[in-house]
Formats: sequence, structure tokens, C-alpha cells
Amino acid sequence: MKLHFPLYKAPVENSPSYAGKGVSILSNEKSDNCFRMGIGATIVVNCPYCNKKNYMDCGEDDIGKCQSCNNLILKDPNAERLITYAELRAGLGLITKDTEIGMISEVELESGWSHGNPNPDFLKGYEIRKDPTTEDGWYQAKIDKNDAYELLRTPDYETWQGDCWQFYDGKPMIYIGEWSAEDFDSNKGNKTLEEFYITVLGPDFRDAIDYADSVCKYIFQSQDGKVYKGHFDFD
Repeated sequence: MKLHFPLYKAPVENSPSYAGKGVSILSNEKSDNCFRMGIGATIVVNCPYCNKKNYMDCGEDDIGKCQSCNNLILKDPNAERLITYAELRAGLGLITKDTEIGMISEVELESGWSHGNPNPDFLKGYEIRKDPTTEDGWYQAKIDKNDAYELLRTPDYETWQGDCWQFYDGKPMIYIGEWSAEDFDSNKGNKTLEEFYITVLGPDFRDAIDYADSVCKYIFQSQDGKVYKGHFDFD
């Protein structure tokens, strides 16, 4: 089966979310393509007793009972927390994303606003508001719920120091993988290599250019295919 994710074009087997063969905690179905639901992930379970939709935090030790009627609704709540590809794409598993406009989880999917950032300068170009649920002055960006839903049904990507999903023109970008210096050189067009590094990775990369080959560079492409952005870290 070909695994299709509109926002993830790197090899899926490189994702820390990808588990390969396993058994779904939701359906007990065996699959060659399962995904891990760990810390930062949520499984969605409709209760057959009271019909409540349950969002179960897979970072919690004790899951499996309906949050309304307290009946056990997972056959084996102690099973490995895996779901199938089809279940992930159906929205029965949601993987929280850290993004450049703030964290996005099922909470932000429901509200239509990102978790936010204390510095509104990072949210230029977005409709913003102060988070009404806190007193710490954080600013939230308005997000399209369809975009957020697609992002939450997308695997994570592997980093050393934490992911930061990139956005362009108000839309989540497509993760295309790690780039080497050769990848940058072949995609730089009429820019110099240094100019293209800074265009894609931002001015903070100036200090890392001399040892660019030893830096991990995580690259995204805009949905129209015209713009590259990314972030970097070290092992």
C-alpha cells in the first residue's frame, strides 16, 4: 500500500511516528503500516454506551474508559498504542505539532486558534488575538480548521532538538526531508549558496555556514511548490 500524506513527502519510514507492522489499539486490526500514538498524540474513540466522542491523551498512563459514563471502551487499554494508516487518515488519531505559529493539537483544532507565541512579531501576516484563557499575554494566530485537521493527521519528522512545522502564506508547508549542502546547491537557482541558506533557514544560520555539512537542516516546501523554508539543529 502506498502511504499518502499531503503534507509529508519524505520517506514515511523515517518518521518517529511510523511503527511498521502492528496491531491497532482501536480496532485490534493487524496492519503492515501502523503509527505510534505516544506523548503529544490523541486517539478518538466514540463510546458505544453513551455516544460521547472521547479524546484520549496517549501521554497518560490510564486510558480506555469513557470520559462521560466511565465504561471501558478500549478492548485492551494496556496494548501498545498503535493505530493503522487508515485510522490515522480518518482522524481517529491526532498527532500534536509544534509549529512556528504555536502548538496545534485537537484543542486548537476545535478553537481555530494556535496555542500561540509570547512575541506577536512571529505572527506577522496572521489574524491574531490575545489568548483569552491565560493571563501571560501570549498571542494566538487564526488557523484554518481544515489545514489544522490535515496537519494533525500527518506523521512527525525526526529531529535532534524538536520539530517546528513551517507555514507559508497562512498554510502549513510540506515536509520534504533533511537537505545536504548538495541539495541546497542544486536548488539555489540564481542565488549564491550562502544567500540560499539564509533565505531558507533564516539569518541565524550565518553563524553555522562554515560547518553547514554537520548541521541537520529540516526542509519544507510551500504547497504551490515555489518556496522553501526550514529550521536547523545539531546532534
